[in-house]
Amino acid sequence: MFVIAAATMAGSAYVFFHDFPAVVAVTGGRGEVEATQLLHHVFPIISDVGIICAMLWAVAGYALRRDRPWVAGVVGAALMTGLMAGFMPIPPTASRGVFPSSLFSVLLPCVLGYVLATRAGLRSGWKLTLLGLATAWAGQLSFMMGIASTHRIMTERGIVFLYSQRVQWLLLVGWFVVLVGLHAKRRWALSGGVGLGLASVVLGTPMGIIDAIALGRFSLFGVAPIWAAVMVVVFFRVRSAAIWAA
Repeated sequence: MFVIAAATMAGSAYVFFHDFPAVVAVTGGRGEVEATQLLHHVFPIISDVGIICAMLWAVAGYALRRDRPWVAGVVGAALMTGLMAGFMPIPPTASRGVFPSSLFSVLLPCVLGYVLATRAGLRSGWKLTLLGLATAWAGQLSFMMGIASTHRIMTERGIVFLYSQRVQWLLLVGWFVVLVGLHAKRRWALSGGVGLGLASVVLGTPMGIIDAIALGRFSLFGVAPIWAAVMVVVFFRVRSAAIWAA
């Protein structure tokens, strides 16, 4: 885990010192003043999240060695922050013709760290490991929808997006709690996954429809509720005895 922590720290630094200037140069050359200003706020936050992720992996390494009871929470937090730091830079970089290095420098090490921590450290089976990844991805989609809502608030000041932002932040916290509950082998995590999935479908679908009508095409706001619907089906079919078998 300490190697994963070092790799994540180095990857976050590379994204900040390489991708950030490259993207700003493109937006500045196009005269996108508002986008350039927004990037000056977004990339430092991404860097901070990456640093926090690296610190969490270091703590996870200590907790796994000492077999601490709170290790599931640290591993879950490291994965969630790793997905944030690894995925957040991809849309602004890829959309401007810059290769998103965070895909390999941050996202990949964090996923590998999670698999190693759950398989070797927590001794979880593949079913639980993959379910945990799917749950963390649902949280990541809620996070990205919250970021997208923030962008809409800044540019359009629509009150409906303010509502969406708050809802997505709450769903993000909920998915994190479910992720920790799964690795702590709590039966309520399965019911919580179903409930959160239904809440995401019910609360997120209207945003996808509203934004799709405004854009005249499919909206990315629809991705989170679609994935949540898949998670509802998965959690309905999961049995605790099977998912927690080593």
